[in-house]
Amino acid sequence: MSIHRITDLPVKYPKLSLLLALLLSLSFLYAGKDVRFNNNFSVLFAVDNEANEYRDFYRKEFGADDGLLMAIIQPAKVDDAFFERLQRLSNDFEQQAFFQRVNSPTNTAVIRNNAKTDEVFIDPLFNDFADDLTLDEKIQLLRQSSTTAGRLISTHSNTFAILAQMPKELDSYKKIQQPAAYFQQAVENTFASNSTLHFAGIAFSRIGILDLMYQDL
Repeated sequence: MSIHRITDLPVKYPKLSLLLALLLSLSFLYAGKDVRFNNNFSVLFAVDNEANEYRDFYRKEFGADDGLLMAIIQPAKVDDAFFERLQRLSNDFEQQAFFQRVNSPTNTAVIRNNAKTDEVFIDPLFNDFADDLTLDEKIQLLRQSSTTAGRLISTHSNTFAILAQMPKELDSYKKIQQPAAYFQQAVENTFASNSTLHFAGIAFSRIGILDLMYQDL
């Protein structure tokens, strides 16, 4: 029997085709009555294996790096207004109890010296003392400093990062939801209208994966 004849059968015999489909469905239901799904999620998210022991050890020694929230900002225009918004946002994050540490180009210390007085400064470039620097000079210093270059500012493009570290006590899905949502919403409210934004970090990945699992369930 050719393929065309087979595909034409449902059209020629619609009632018979529906009856066969019904019988086939009933047979699958009957055969599958003893099928059981393993919903032991502890197998997927084990808490008593060697990997989790290492994770706990790492968190105790070095902090909860898996609680790091990252926003990558690519502004359409880099000017004083952009850095003013970035500074206000950094200051806002520093006031939140659920952020242990915040790093951005505006609040991270940079080492520089005053050529006239031979003084050495170790402080963020966007404090009052650095007002003698032009914006281009500040950006150049950010790209030269080991604390910011390639970490909080790209050395080759106008790409900037702001990081917020959650305390290690926030160690569950429910606990990290609010800080992560606050972080993302605040960044989007500040920069979405004139910048390209990307969000990264294990915390965002976990929330996304678990949200998908909840939807599937």
